[in-house]
Amino acid sequence: MAATTVSAPARARELTTRPAPATTPRSGRPVRWLPELALVAALYAVYMAARAVIGVPVADAEARGADILRWEGWLHLDMEAPLNDLLGSLPALGLISAYLYATLHYLVTPAVLLWTALRRRHGYRAERNALLIATVLGLVGYWLLPTAPPRLIDAGLTDTMAAFADVGWWGDAASAPRGMEGLSNQYAAMPSLHVGWAVWVALCVMHHNSQRWIRRGVWVYPAVMAFVVMATANHYLLDVVGGVAVAVAGTWIARTLDRRRDR
Repeated sequence: MAATTVSAPARARELTTRPAPATTPRSGRPVRWLPELALVAALYAVYMAARAVIGVPVADAEARGADILRWEGWLHLDMEAPLNDLLGSLPALGLISAYLYATLHYLVTPAVLLWTALRRRHGYRAERNALLIATVLGLVGYWLLPTAPPRLIDAGLTDTMAAFADVGWWGDAASAPRGMEGLSNQYAAMPSLHVGWAVWVALCVMHHNSQRWIRRGVWVYPAVMAFVVMATANHYLLDVVGGVAVAVAGTWIARTLDRRRDR
């Protein structure tokens, strides 16, 4: 018989439309907390270390960023400047966006991972692995395609994070805590893992909830994150698309492997 192929859009629809099997919240194997916490801590340490040590040809990274803006301009998809101007005209929105960029990425993702471990134990292993795979794919992107964010190229955009650094805990390296700028790779724009992790959150919550309003409403979070990363001049639209891609790919790979293990 001929092998059946599944297109990437079909896989994405499968991830977002098929709910998890009906199981009790406490079903599944108990989570071993010490190894899991050690794994999450190791993931974060490797993520930060890899971002810091990946070699960056600055001139190439800046040229790649300028090329992205030029391509988006040709396609009339260059929305970074209008969104950035909006924050400039509404300082309160700019301040809120800066705090959202510096906070949600590090709070919502572990909170949803913890919720899955406590309330959806049957799916925890696959969701954890999905996050791991998406993050690794993102790091590969940083290594292969170092890209300067819009705020670091001569595009006339305001660095929103720097503009509000005096009222936040971050310094002059986006959301890196003040004094720890050296641990951040500022040329890691492609893909946006802020958006990637937000999409992982939405896919995870959708998969483990049957309530329609939750399954739909959870997508507000990645939409807000996509707005924030572009409006603050930290990412391009193409970075947002890349973030969605690594999250969908990581989730599909992890769930496919999990189903095969179960069989």
